[in-house]
Amino acid sequence: MRNWDITCTILLLLFGLYVVVTGWHLGFGSFDSPGTGFIAVFSGLFLSVFSVTNLAFSIASYRKTDDQSFWPQPDSWKKVLAILAGPIAFTLLLNYAGFFICTLAMLIYLFRAIHPHRMSLTLVLAITAAVFCLVLFQLILKVQFPEGLIGLYRIKGWLN
Repeated sequence: MRNWDITCTILLLLFGLYVVVTGWHLGFGSFDSPGTGFIAVFSGLFLSVFSVTNLAFSIASYRKTDDQSFWPQPDSWKKVLAILAGPIAFTLLLNYAGFFICTLAMLIYLFRAIHPHRMSLTLVLAITAAVFCLVLFQLILKVQFPEGLIGLYRIKGWLN
């Protein structure tokens, strides 16, 4: 299992370095006027630093053990596919259902799929996170997402 961890960490490190180099070629700019590659350079640096940290911990705790399977339980791959289905469905339904409904549905689905909790806790967490995302992205950052059935501007229209 540690061999997979070390291999994946090295691949992430190489990818992070690639993102840094590519971002630098796009143009870093300065802190006063960032260029096109500004975010890419910092994202690649963060990924590289976290990869090196993970690699150090993996190598430090490396012990030669029996060869274990990649999946800890026989049906683990089903859970991974179920979790990947959430963001894929979110992407496919975003234009039709809108940002708020898709975010709420995906959060409920992921909260239940990863580690099922009480439905009341799931709903409180999902609604709180979805409202936070709606306020952050649409009110504060002014990002325009598809409104769908329930959008922030429709709600404002109902209140006026």
